[in-house]
Amino acid sequence: MNYQQPAESHAEAEPLAFGVLVDAVTQLRERRKVPTAAGVRSEMTRLTASGFSHEALGYERFRDFLAAAEGSGRVLLTRPEPGSQADIEVSLPGEQLATRLPKSRVREVPLPGEVWKAFVSWSPGLRRVVERATGQVFTFPAEGLALEPHSIASLRSRVEASPPGEFVDIEPIDRQLHEQWAGEFISEGGLSSEAADVLRAALGSDKPLGAFASAIRGFENENEAWTAYRLRKVRQYISQWSAAREVRVSIDSPEPSAERERRPHGVMARPSREERLLPAADQPRAGDPRQIVIAAIEQMTLSELLELRIPARILLTRDGRRPV
Repeated sequence: MNYQQPAESHAEAEPLAFGVLVDAVTQLRERRKVPTAAGVRSEMTRLTASGFSHEALGYERFRDFLAAAEGSGRVLLTRPEPGSQADIEVSLPGEQLATRLPKSRVREVPLPGEVWKAFVSWSPGLRRVVERATGQVFTFPAEGLALEPHSIASLRSRVEASPPGEFVDIEPIDRQLHEQWAGEFISEGGLSSEAADVLRAALGSDKPLGAFASAIRGFENENEAWTAYRLRKVRQYISQWSAAREVRVSIDSPEPSAERERRPHGVMARPSREERLLPAADQPRAGDPRQIVIAAIEQMTLSELLELRIPARILLTRDGRRPV
């Protein structure tokens, strides 16, 4: 469509503007962005090199222009409930219901938690590896810690003793690349002019990523769009990283919830992935009460440990003296 085509009257210009509106909604959908009124207006401005003006068409507000387009059958409007701060969502007649769901209900499948932590978290002192044979990712303290679970210590020992190439070390994605992604997200358009200005200013600050993350949370639609955009970028990065090292990383299945499922008394929990890596001699034997108790204690928090009741005689050595 020639967006710069002149029109001699409102009657001639309005159909052209409705066509630009449809194109704007289509392009936002293709970029997996929710076509809100603010986002559509910004996209129409971009598509027409700032030539579009609802005032020039005789409409006092952009929403009046959208209502006219809806009346002509070119678009459908989903209006927020009274009192809501949400914006109008614009969709096209005949769109599949799944594509017209609010952004909060159409989400990218998240990465497994261990994969996200290994590639995205910048927490210091951690070693991140992927096991070549299984594609499973593990993150653990690089150095031994006081009171750390036996399973973590055993995992570290196994990784350190493994033949070269059995485990591949992972370096998290650097901050500069995240900043680049944030800049590209803004440049691709589809954001409200206010959000774009605020986010550009955030990226120009002394701590750009922190400022960007804080600023974008103030824009609901843009925040959800950024979450999906960043996730796609991370997936692409991991795929390229894996191909370059000829290793497979399991990224297709969401990580099970870290919250432990409550089980009836006496039913053992399934072993963690770290525990499945342990040599058989290091794993708790079924029916061995001491090993079962030790395994349970290693998983307790400090507050849970303080609630344990231990008979005083257990705290004494066999010859009656208290341990030093």
